[in-house]
Amino acid sequence: FILMGVKKGWWWIACFIFIQLDVVVLFNMNMIALPYSQEVLWIVSAMFLFFTFIASVFELQNEKGRSALMQANAALNNKEEDLLEAYSNLENQVFQRTRELQESNTQLILEMKHKELAIASMQHTELKFQHAQRMESVGTLVGGIAHDFNNMLSGITANLYMAKRQMQSENGRDRLDKIDQLALHAADMIKQLLTFARKDGVMMEDFDLCAFMPEAFNLSSVAIPSNIICRSEFSREKMYIHGNATQIQQIIMNLMNNARDALLGVDQPTISVSLSTMMADQEFCARHQDAEQRLYVMLCVNDNGSGVKEEDLESIFDPFFTTKEVGKGTGLGLAMIYGAVQSHQGLIGVTSKPEQGTSFKLYFPLLEVKEQQQQAPAVAIVRGDGESILLVDDDVGICESHSDLLHALGYQVHIANNGVEACDIYKQGGVDLVIMDIVMPVLGGVAAAQRIRKSNPDARIIFLSGYDKDNDMTSELLTDWKYVLNKPVSIEDFSVAIRQQLDAV
Repeated sequence: FILMGVKKGWWWIACFIFIQLDVVVLFNMNMIALPYSQEVLWIVSAMFLFFTFIASVFELQNEKGRSALMQANAALNNKEEDLLEAYSNLENQVFQRTRELQESNTQLILEMKHKELAIASMQHTELKFQHAQRMESVGTLVGGIAHDFNNMLSGITANLYMAKRQMQSENGRDRLDKIDQLALHAADMIKQLLTFARKDGVMMEDFDLCAFMPEAFNLSSVAIPSNIICRSEFSREKMYIHGNATQIQQIIMNLMNNARDALLGVDQPTISVSLSTMMADQEFCARHQDAEQRLYVMLCVNDNGSGVKEEDLESIFDPFFTTKEVGKGTGLGLAMIYGAVQSHQGLIGVTSKPEQGTSFKLYFPLLEVKEQQQQAPAVAIVRGDGESILLVDDDVGICESHSDLLHALGYQVHIANNGVEACDIYKQGGVDLVIMDIVMPVLGGVAAAQRIRKSNPDARIIFLSGYDKDNDMTSELLTDWKYVLNKPVSIEDFSVAIRQQLDAV
């Protein structure tokens, strides 16, 4: 039973009983002899079967115990396998979750970077918008100042003409001529400021940069404190470039303003501006990728200020990059300069060392000097023949000075201070030409001209305005009107325009 188990053990017991029965039968048939009696044989067999049954019962219980133990062991093994599988699944889940968390963290970091870039971009855009608003405010302010200033210059030129007619001294007339030239020069400077403040398209033309530089330098020097020494060195040779004078003016102004900021706290602060020509050689072309071996006009702006760190030199032309303190720089000046130089097909280089100063060098392609064309003969003053002119302006001083001028030119003059008065005077008849301001109280010049044209479609009208013709206040109003003169206008051009209108068919 112990070796073979209860079931197989009983088979062996059955075989033993069968053999014993055979022995008993053979014994009873006297076919075999035994060394003991039949009673002993039956007693021994009965005792064998009894003890065998008891052993079978005990072994059966042991087998049940072993079977239960094996089942429990199998269950434990199954549980262990389940635990191992659960542990493996848990490790996979932890690994998967960890990877998901890493991916989420990476995505979150990227989103944070994008958000930071978006915030920086928004701040840059807001800064650019504020800069644009300031420029728009400057343009509006300059436009208003230009109107009043041009009105004053117009009165000055008219009175200068009258004074020159009465001046007997040749030296005195020369001085008055110089004053007249200065007045027209001041008007040109106002036009430059207007162009600087507006967002007009850039008009490129050929012009002599050398002749332009002194005026540009003087205008830019106005913003430089008196403790800073400003030096200039300009060649007297003609240096023609193809570009826009206003952008060149902006470039010089920004570079000098940057130099001014870099000179804070420096002993003997100095800004030097020079203009010369240079021939680009192979070494120069190697330093500048877009350079050609040709003649360039070289504009240099140097200072002995704080300088720029070497690691910042590559970034100074990037938009919104600035080495100045917070609130003291927009980062747009040098970026604007770089864009302007590029639009001129030019090149730009900068060298700087901390505490030793900075040098900006701008290179513009030099054009061949054009043959000096014959100057057009000076325009002569054209006098009138007693025609009647209606002068309309809300500025009393302008009316008086222009009225005296028109009388001196040989015209009869009627004066009105607004559009309503002008319409009433024109209805009375006898007016050959109307010279009218555009922006006036009560009734503006364009509206008054339209009323006059309704009563007389052939009415001759010249607009004379202190605003620039491209100013927002007047540009939309004058789309259908051709004769528009800007104050101040030279007496020669003024007299010719009047004559052309009067003689127009």
